[in-house]
Amino acid sequence: MPQIYICVSCDVKTPEERCPDCGKPTVPTQALKAKAAPDPFVGMTIAGKYLIESRIGAGGMGSVYKARHKETDGTVAVKLIRTDRLEDENHIRRFYIEAQNTHQLHHPNTIRCSDFGQTEDGVLYLVMEFIDGAPLKAVLKAEKRLAPARVVRIAEQVLKSLGEAHSHQVVHRDIKPDNIMLLDQFGEKDFVKVLDFGVSRSLESSGASTQGAIGTPKYMSPEQWSGQSVDGRADLYALGGVMYHMIAGRLPFVTDAKGTEQLMAFMNAHLKLAPIPLQQLVPGACPESLGNFVMQLLAKDPNERPADAAEALTQLSSVRSTAELADTTQPIAQNLLGAGLDGETMSMMPDQLVSATGPGGSTGDSVAGRTDDTLGTQANDMPDGTDAGAKKKSNPLIFAAAAAIVAGVAF
Repeated sequence: MPQIYICVSCDVKTPEERCPDCGKPTVPTQALKAKAAPDPFVGMTIAGKYLIESRIGAGGMGSVYKARHKETDGTVAVKLIRTDRLEDENHIRRFYIEAQNTHQLHHPNTIRCSDFGQTEDGVLYLVMEFIDGAPLKAVLKAEKRLAPARVVRIAEQVLKSLGEAHSHQVVHRDIKPDNIMLLDQFGEKDFVKVLDFGVSRSLESSGASTQGAIGTPKYMSPEQWSGQSVDGRADLYALGGVMYHMIAGRLPFVTDAKGTEQLMAFMNAHLKLAPIPLQQLVPGACPESLGNFVMQLLAKDPNERPADAAEALTQLSSVRSTAELADTTQPIAQNLLGAGLDGETMSMMPDQLVSATGPGGSTGDSVAGRTDDTLGTQANDMPDGTDAGAKKKSNPLIFAAAAAIVAGVAF
């Protein structure tokens, strides 16, 4: 088989040693493939009973592994973090928070935690049920938009999970498609498991434990951005953003900005701008009552949202019982999304769009946005996402919050 080369400038694959497009030298495709070092945890037994078989995910809080309980032969998921390699104690603190908060939650729609501890060599471990499913993020990437009946079915289960958490005074603070797993369980399609309470906070704690800009910028509530105390209504706001995404195939706000400018755009949008109503953005995609419910969740003022997850669930159940919810995605009567939902630039309604730089180089309220993947907490983790301009005077607290997120610090 002939050697295949690639041009690192044009991304053109060719059997030639020079690019047919730009003429620059090419390199063998194999040279660009990273060779990962063996994972030191694979094959290790944690706490004398959990045999680590393979890594299934990694993130800022550590890695998650598929493991086998040596005594029961059951499959579990184990999150591991090596404390000796951490410079920021906040990671360790969050690990303990996740363990403590998750351990008291038992609702079927919440990931179950069965064990937690620290090995003699300093490895923290959290043992959870193993879930064989797909994150909502992957489902949205593949299907773009979901049918209204499916959106409601998923959201009701998320609200049930949050209802139990909120009853224990636990606020998740990072509801997003990555943290909503969908699985087929005993023939029930789209059974939901809410994951990752690593940035959750107990309202029973005092002081700044319920304050500060921490979460995922695409879905963070205004009160999180402004550093105010948060309660369960912040989770409802984030769920509103997720539902909007499921119905419209894009986020409530979109942008072409990068890095810190993108972060500031998200902040201004969530603090000051109203999303385009779903009935205008995607006419015919969902019943008016469902669209109104989503917009209520996205209210800037927490007092204008449902009081808690239980009230939101009652309202959503009423929508389900009174509205005709299609089991398939409906054609959009007039496509205001422009050029598709695959990451390409989309044109949108001029009076509803936002940008970091408006006409004439000044800050303004007009833009074309982009669809995007879920953002991380730090600016370096942000693909293209949401945007807004900032015509108002700078608020030192808000900029402090943004700076803290860029630095990856929770305060």
